[in-house]
Amino acid sequence: MRRFAFAWSFILFAAIQGFGQQTTFYFPHLANGAISASSVWKTTIFLTNRECPWRCLMCDLWKNTTDEKVPRGAILEQIRWALEQLPEARQVKLYNSGSFFDPMAIPPEDLKEVAGLVGEFERVIVECHPALVGPKCVEFSKMIRGKLEVAMGLETAEPAALEKLNKRMSLADFSAAAEFLEIGRAHV
Repeated sequence: MRRFAFAWSFILFAAIQGFGQQTTFYFPHLANGAISASSVWKTTIFLTNRECPWRCLMCDLWKNTTDEKVPRGAILEQIRWALEQLPEARQVKLYNSGSFFDPMAIPPEDLKEVAGLVGEFERVIVECHPALVGPKCVEFSKMIRGKLEVAMGLETAEPAALEKLNKRMSLADFSAAAEFLEIGRAHV
C-alpha cells in the first residue's frame, strides 16, 4: 500500500519587529504526495502585510494582517529571514493574505529585490485577484529564472455563488486574467 502524506519538516512561528509593530508569520516546508526520492519540496511563506481589500466570505487570512501599507523593505525582511531558517526547496509559495501584485500589500519598488531572493527556485507561486493581473505579473515573471504561477482563487464557476462569496469577480474576469497570464508566459 502506498502512503500519501505531507512531510512537514517544521512549522515555525516567528515574531519580528520589522515595521513598528509585532507581526507573525509561519512557513511549512512540505512535499506533495508520496514521500520518495522524486518528491518536490516546497516552502510556503505567509507574509504579513496590509489586509486584502476583497474580504471574500470564506477567507480568514485577514486575522494576521496590518492596518497600514507596509513600508519598503518589510516584505524583503520577512522573505530573507524565512529563507535563512528553511532547508532547501525547489519551489516557493509567497502568500500574503491578499494579492501579491496589490501595490498596497507588496510595495512595487520591492518586486525586483523579491525576485532576486526567490529567483533561483524552479517555481514561484503567488496569489493575485484577477483585477490586479497585468503587466507587473509579466515583468516579475521575467525577473525570475523559474516559472511564475499565479493562484487566482476561483472557488466556483457558478456566478450566483461567486457573488455570495464576495469574490468581486466574474468568470469573464477570471478567464481574461488567465489568458493574459498564459500569453505572458506565466502559469495559472
